[in-house]
Amino acid sequence: MSKTLCRIGFLFALAFLADQARAAVAEQEVQEVHAVPADVSVSFRNGDGRILVYGSEENEIRITALKRAFTKERLDQIKVDAKLENGKATIDTIFPPTPEGRLEDRSGTVDYTIVVPQGCTLADLELANGELLVQGMRGPSINARLGTGRLLLRDSFSATNLRVGRGGLEIFYGWWEEPFALTAEIAEGNLRVGLPSSAALRLSATSPKGDIRNGFQETETDGLRTLQTAIGDEPYAEFKLQAGDGTIRIEKGD
Repeated sequence: MSKTLCRIGFLFALAFLADQARAAVAEQEVQEVHAVPADVSVSFRNGDGRILVYGSEENEIRITALKRAFTKERLDQIKVDAKLENGKATIDTIFPPTPEGRLEDRSGTVDYTIVVPQGCTLADLELANGELLVQGMRGPSINARLGTGRLLLRDSFSATNLRVGRGGLEIFYGWWEEPFALTAEIAEGNLRVGLPSSAALRLSATSPKGDIRNGFQETETDGLRTLQTAIGDEPYAEFKLQAGDGTIRIEKGD
């Protein structure tokens, strides 16, 4: 048999296995809507998957959760637990444990799309592995933690604390509003910040093992490990950025 035929046969085998894998994945969508006060305090927790959070002008929490697992039995054991009491909303993802010493199905992810009042407090967003997005918030504070994956913050003007273990951290603003404070830390990976030309902030950045590139400087400096600077005119927001092992990039937009 020629090498070409062998290669074609191999590709067909891969395609067949991919189709079989897709067919083996069980899915279930869960949707919930809860009326809440505009200043509700919200917390989410998820193991593997996504948490996409969007601020809106409605006083309600809309939850869409897509559960996936390799077996129907495993899928049914993954629970979305939403609790509302005393001005607090908690959305928890419950994964069934695997008995010690037994090789069983450990599959299971949940992808959340959650719409919340834009003036609420995001008290604790916690994701072990996957993608975490926060967009369009104007509440008192945002606290988000990601173990491994990608964390994105977009057009959110709240006192913000972001932490990532390994992966990527991206922060973007298409326009600028009143001063706020932001702390962003990533242990392993790059940190990228996109700011409009109208931004006004005091910036403190450290990158012990990488470098810092500031698009608001007229001349670029290579090998910069620490940066203390002011951008724009007062009143200033306060940004503190840290990348333990990676690059910090500040980009200037329109």
